Amino acid sequence: MSGVVVADQLSTRRLERELNKAFCGFRRDASDQPCTVATGNWGCGAFGGDPGVKFLVQLMAASLAERPIFYFTFHDFHLSRRIYEVI
Repeated sequence: MSGVVVADQLSTRRLERELNKAFCGFRRDASDQPCTVATGNWGCGAFGGDPGVKFLVQLMAASLAERPIFYFTFHDFHLSRRIYEVI
């Protein structure tokens, strides 16, 4: 999936796959104590993922898993600004 263009990342099939993957990583069972998920730009390096799309997918997954999220932008000022505007 190397070099996937943004339009391909927005297909229903790919978004559902990413959302399910993130939710499985973030979910907790009844015995878990609530804790914040620390995450960042999954798949945005060699795989060419769009950081804005990845942020939104992880935000939705964390919300579904009822966990707060701490998203690391790795000093990407423009992404930080876009996230701030969304929130």
